[in-house]
Amino acid sequence: MEPQPNRSSLAAEVEQACARMGMEPEEPLRLLLTSSARAQDRLREEMDRIGQEAARQAANAAVREVRDGLRRAALELSLTRKVLYGAVPLLALLVGFAAGWNMPVETDLGPMSRSTVAVLRANDLEAAYQACIDQPPQQGRAWCQMPLWQPGQEPPAR
Repeated sequence: MEPQPNRSSLAAEVEQACARMGMEPEEPLRLLLTSSARAQDRLREEMDRIGQEAARQAANAAVREVRDGLRRAALELSLTRKVLYGAVPLLALLVGFAAGWNMPVETDLGPMSRSTVAVLRANDLEAAYQACIDQPPQQGRAWCQMPLWQPGQEPPAR
């Protein structure tokens, strides 16, 4: 607590003024004036104390608020760090899986995409070649239209 500046009490000043005017110590006017001055001094002291107490409470509340804010920030940082530590490996795993899934598959016919391998497995290539429909030559090359079906589709009944 900070020391208050030394200020004279109003009651002491009123006592001195009454003594200079020659008032008797038991005179009713002097008793009324000094009693009022003492009440005002007590009121000023109480106001100072309340002001100091309010300032102390405000400072304590501000310190609590800052500590709570720091605690929340540390918790959020900790949570963010945990999420990052968990999410980064999971993300790397997913990216690796997706990249590996899209990589060509080695077959007897050479590297092919998974969807091409699935189409070839879903069809009887010999039967498809037999059903090949000849088309007019393009750029000097003969070719035919071979019916192939996507996996899960059934060829039409003939």
